[in-house]
Amino acid sequence: MSGILIVDDEEGSLATLERLVSSQGHQVTLARSGPLALAALAARPAELVLLDARMPEMDGWEVCRRIRANPATAQAGVILLIERSQPGDAAEGFAAGADDFLNKPIEEKEAMVRLRASLGLLERLRQAEHELVRLEKMAALGQLVAGIAHEMNSPVGTLLSNGEILSKALDRIRAAGVKLPDPDAVAKMQTLLRAVGEIASTNLMAGRRIGTIFQSLKNFARLDEADLKKVNLHDGLDSTLTLLQHRMGQRIRVAKDYGPLPELLCRAREINQVFLCLLSHACRAIQGEGEIRIETRREGEEIHIRISDTGSGLDAESLRDTRRRRFPPRTGKMEEGLEIPVAERILQEHRGALEVESEPGRGTSFRIRLPLEAR
Repeated sequence: MSGILIVDDEEGSLATLERLVSSQGHQVTLARSGPLALAALAARPAELVLLDARMPEMDGWEVCRRIRANPATAQAGVILLIERSQPGDAAEGFAAGADDFLNKPIEEKEAMVRLRASLGLLERLRQAEHELVRLEKMAALGQLVAGIAHEMNSPVGTLLSNGEILSKALDRIRAAGVKLPDPDAVAKMQTLLRAVGEIASTNLMAGRRIGTIFQSLKNFARLDEADLKKVNLHDGLDSTLTLLQHRMGQRIRVAKDYGPLPELLCRAREINQVFLCLLSHACRAIQGEGEIRIETRREGEEIHIRISDTGSGLDAESLRDTRRRRFPPRTGKMEEGLEIPVAERILQEHRGALEVESEPGRGTSFRIRLPLEAR
């Protein structure tokens, strides 16, 4: 549940709010002054702050301004507690950056309505932030793939064509060289031909490798396909692995255990984004050598895909924090480690789910669950 900080120098109001908030299952932190509130937020950021406006030493308006000025706390919701007899307090609170206000003395029904409304708004904002992250990453990736595909297409075709012509020409030269009378000349020509042949072979291998990458980019982005289409999920996994090969190199082994799967009607670009998120997380978690294992199965009316790694793993608290990470709208920068919440959001839109098991020192295991029609 949500973490809520209650700040009030009056014990009666503090006790009432603590009881109301705790009864809804929220984690509660108490502070009896402005400086203590700022110290509590620095130690453990809260999603919502219930903040008394009139306190000695540092009033609530100043606390609110400092909350908004600090990038680490600026996203917290703030409900200002004001006296009914001081109607100007609300306007001053909004000017300081408060999101809502609550009258004192506290009326329980009003407090619960405003609390639920504020938390509901924060949840909608969080979902919108995740959507912005996903759209931004997909747009940037689509542009990257389109640019690379355009640049690679022509030289790859030329490289492959020239390599094939060179190989055929060398075969004809070898055949003609057999008729030469001078044994030394024949030997030199054969040595030269072997060298040129090796170059041609390397040329072809390089061209085929680039062609494989090019095809993987096309399969991954699916820029020229309909939004909804039946696809082979194994193709998406393999294409994503190819794109991540530069991060895995020789240090990360990939073990694949693919079971028979039906084609899935889905938004393939987005499902491939899920694969990219989770496999990128696995690559980052494995600091040295390690293994990524991918298993696919059909379970009843669902498709299950398990991606496991032998990386560093996460403890329970770190995993909770990772799954709740948010997009910082005031800086415009994307926080590292958003792969899991982005993947979860995409899967939810496909009526699927993501299950995560992780243990420090033993790695992380993701299980993707998708209904057979995941749209």
